[in-house]
Amino acid sequence: MSEIVEIIDIKKWKPNKPLALVGMPGPGLVGPIAGSHLVDTFKMSQVAAVHTNLIPTVSVFYGGLLKHPMRIYANEEGTLAVIVSEIAISTDAMFTLARELVKWLIDKGCETLVSLDSVDVKNIRKRDVIFGVAEEDAMKDIERKGIVRLSKGYVGGFTGALMNECIVRPEIKGLGLLVPALGDLPDPSAAANLLKSVGTIFSLEIPIEKLIKEGKALQEKLRDLLSKVQEQKKKEVAKPAAAYFT
Repeated sequence: MSEIVEIIDIKKWKPNKPLALVGMPGPGLVGPIAGSHLVDTFKMSQVAAVHTNLIPTVSVFYGGLLKHPMRIYANEEGTLAVIVSEIAISTDAMFTLARELVKWLIDKGCETLVSLDSVDVKNIRKRDVIFGVAEEDAMKDIERKGIVRLSKGYVGGFTGALMNECIVRPEIKGLGLLVPALGDLPDPSAAANLLKSVGTIFSLEIPIEKLIKEGKALQEKLRDLLSKVQEQKKKEVAKPAAAYFT
């Protein structure tokens, strides 16, 4: 089966060298949470959709209203674009999708692409650190603004695909920002930490109080759940065995 990737215009807009931010699923769903928060904060409208047979055939809906699985939003000034998806992309599809998205962004005059990503918190002590990957000049710039350089290794997933595409295209600069996040649960607090750094790097005023509150509420729910689970385990231990054999 041939690959189909179409970026379909939904609404007319006037790009003005937009900064592009990409939020795809990862640990803690930080990318989609951060992307959606940016869309709401800057009252962005959907301007395009990625129509492709390379992602699962799933329809996303909010309040019963259908949404494209991979959507592109822009602010009224045309200075900011957000690409967001709640659907995980298979490894086989990443190269083609990254290539077509970057080509489309270059055509719209985008000079900087930022992938909003996350890493599992299990092996990281500090939660408020933001890691970065970029080419040398860009890396020096974001280091001065508090981003921690990753010394050696690799970044996989869609961030890796996007960065590889940007490396070979001098028209656009690629940045990968990664925040430690809860692996198995939505992590609004991590998204707030990530967006705080985005605001610092690009001089954007991004209110994050709502995300911080959501993160604290989630933590309280998890504590309550853990407490109930532990209580239940104690009761089960105290019960006599239903049967015992020697």
